[in-house]
Amino acid sequence: KVNEVIRAIFVKDGVGPMPAHKNLIKSVKNYDNPWMQPRTQRDRWARKLPIKDLGKEKAETMLFVGCTTAFDNTQWHVAQNTAKILLKGGVDLGMLGKDEICCGSPVARIGDRETFMNLARRNIELLNASGVKDIVAFCPGCFRALNHDYPEVPDAPELKAKIYHTSQYIDKLILEGKLKMNKALNMRLTWHDPCHLGRHLGIYDPPRRILSAIPGVELVEMERIKDQSWCCGGGGGARTAFMDFAQKTATKRLQEAKKTGAQAVVTACPFCEQNLGDALSKMDDGMELYDLTDLLIKALEIE
Repeated sequence: KVNEVIRAIFVKDGVGPMPAHKNLIKSVKNYDNPWMQPRTQRDRWARKLPIKDLGKEKAETMLFVGCTTAFDNTQWHVAQNTAKILLKGGVDLGMLGKDEICCGSPVARIGDRETFMNLARRNIELLNASGVKDIVAFCPGCFRALNHDYPEVPDAPELKAKIYHTSQYIDKLILEGKLKMNKALNMRLTWHDPCHLGRHLGIYDPPRRILSAIPGVELVEMERIKDQSWCCGGGGGARTAFMDFAQKTATKRLQEAKKTGAQAVVTACPFCEQNLGDALSKMDDGMELYDLTDLLIKALEIE
């Protein structure tokens, strides 16, 4: 919190944002996403999936997709997997599609509080108007913004829906008997705790329970886990402004994973997947990287 307050003071005083972050902020202001992508392309990942359009009909649960997963086609598999898993669990699922806007987390982390608070107020109004009971977000940055940051925004109304991270919601469906995993994967895996999900919000057990529930999975832990977990290097504006630093950080984390004897690292964050994935592609040591939903799709035998 101290770090973010200092960043906000720097931005307010004109010392920040850093040059590399200015385009990100400009994009969020102009396009409602940090990737300079047109709003009309936000729902391309979902065009063959039976998800309700919340602008046209009601649903009990909303999938909050987030900008990175919506616009980066290498991340579409996470959104598609999540939707398929929730639908298989009998969830009445909808999304905002082209009307979804950035949660504001990227601009908040780099100190532009004014832009963040404007986005937060717009989002709360949009999400409340949808009438959904639950909101499921798989980007930990989005999840933290909706669940933790929005209640602190001055003069903002309360967000009415209950906010879940994907791992929490899927864990709930498994415990309720709505998802049954039958296919054995026979894999030795290690879990990487995303910063926003782990040390920021204390969600450690749901993803580990899910992995342990998959037949044939052996879960082994790295030396630094949970609140002591080593960052992937991709968040907090680091990857945007300091790519070399971000990649060195990711390489250290992957080396730590390798020591466990695991054949793959599993996580649940688009930024972690981007940054760890780039570093892994340069290491060429046979280790694999999965989003949690990639494994669930296999274990649940979903096409």
